[in-house]
Amino acid sequence: MQPKNFLSEESSVSDNDRKSDPEQKREKQDPVVVPDGGLTVDPKSSRQERKGEAAEQTVQPVVQAEASGAQDEMKDDAVRLEIARAQETKPCEQQNEGSPVESTVQPVVQAEASGAQDEMKDDAVRLEIARAQEAKPCEQQNEGSPVESTVQPVVQAEASGAQDEMKDDAVRLEIARAEEAKPCEQQNEGSPVESTVQPVVQAEASGAQDELKDDAVRLEIARAQEAKPCEQQNEGSPVEATVQPVVQAEESGAKADGGRLESRKEVMFGATWTAAHVSTLPPWLQENEFVLNGHRPPLFSFFDCFLSIFQIHSETGNIWSHLIAFYVMYLLTQWHMSSTSFNLELKIPFLPYFISALGCLGFSVVFHTLVCHSEWVSHLFRKLDHCGIAILITGSTISWLYYLFYCHSWLYVFYAVLCMSLGVRSAIQTIKGDLSTAHHRFTRSLVFILNGLSAVIPCLHYRYMYGIPEELMHSIHLLVIMAFFYITGALIYSCRVPERLMPGKFDTWFQSHQIFHVFVFIALVFFYRSLVFIAEYRLSTPC
Repeated sequence: MQPKNFLSEESSVSDNDRKSDPEQKREKQDPVVVPDGGLTVDPKSSRQERKGEAAEQTVQPVVQAEASGAQDEMKDDAVRLEIARAQETKPCEQQNEGSPVESTVQPVVQAEASGAQDEMKDDAVRLEIARAQEAKPCEQQNEGSPVESTVQPVVQAEASGAQDEMKDDAVRLEIARAEEAKPCEQQNEGSPVESTVQPVVQAEASGAQDELKDDAVRLEIARAQEAKPCEQQNEGSPVEATVQPVVQAEESGAKADGGRLESRKEVMFGATWTAAHVSTLPPWLQENEFVLNGHRPPLFSFFDCFLSIFQIHSETGNIWSHLIAFYVMYLLTQWHMSSTSFNLELKIPFLPYFISALGCLGFSVVFHTLVCHSEWVSHLFRKLDHCGIAILITGSTISWLYYLFYCHSWLYVFYAVLCMSLGVRSAIQTIKGDLSTAHHRFTRSLVFILNGLSAVIPCLHYRYMYGIPEELMHSIHLLVIMAFFYITGALIYSCRVPERLMPGKFDTWFQSHQIFHVFVFIALVFFYRSLVFIAEYRLSTPC
């Protein structure tokens, strides 16, 4: 009797004989395991089912998460497609003409887009004009004007607000340009995105247009009230604050007429220059800003300058006042030096006075004649004119000191050298640097006044030595009158009165410079009389 294992083994062999080769291979891969506790068969199909259930449980959450993310992305893509379809520009031929909704809405959309473009162009033009005309900051304030000082903060605040609003409007215009409808766009009337956004965009565009119109009105008001360029104010002088509007009106009229207030040509002796306003002159010719009209322009010709002596202009009185004085002094010199009633001691000591007087008057005539030639010639003869004043003071003092210390030659030499040193010093001070310019007229006048008053020192010295004789009192009185005219004329010249009080009223005659010239000539005559009296006294009185 065979064992059971033998039977099962035989049956298995017989079964293997009946199986095909692939099945035998699979069985070799999945052998039958017989544990110690008994025979247990684990077929392949059972293990695969259990593995599939475990894998499915593991993968299921991942698949669901990916499916949910894909659905969200599909929704976002759908929204993007709707927006892209609403915004993409189609060629004009590819319009959905068959859509009744689009065929109805399309003309309205195009008309609104065309109107929006026209309004944006107009707004852009207004903004460009506003930027070109916006008020600049004012460096030099018209502090002397109470009206401007009151209005200025309001104007600046409104201008600042207008600028801020213009910046906001520029941002809105950029947004409107980015969102404006193109002529050939495919309108998706059925799109929920467009139907939601479109009213908001239209409302903002309408509000921006209304604000632009309001801003245009504000800009017109601000442009009418914008601050003008600052003008130079003479703050310390109430008189100048009063006459400043007159000066500004004259300058405005001159600029409007091209700087030529007098259109007629000067035809006397063939001259062809035209009188000019002070605002049209170069800086080196603007001697006195209160003399407004009748100035000679730069002539650049000595011949034309000398011909202008016989014409009427702002320097006519200055030229002729000292030209006549020069001629009178020349006649006086000739008469005195050729007189038989005077000996040499009454002639030679007078020469420094006559020479210095003729030199001063001559330099003055030449300067006022050639001042309009050119800048270099004007500066040269201006300095010679100032040197002539210093020469006149020195020469006059030397002649008078000769007779004052007639009996003390060493004192005469001492004070004569001191007087000449002061004269040279004052001449150098006035011709070097900027002291010879019109802006330093007061300082220059003060230097000459102090130079002339230096003659008081030898007078006090003489009084300490001898006292003042009765015979010299008349000469002293004449010297006091002479000093009065010199000092008064210098102060009038420095203060520029009367033209300072009424600009434009003394453009040709009775200017401060002309009055100064007349006072100088009167002082020369009084000094001559004083010199004659002291000379006669010293020559008639023994030492």
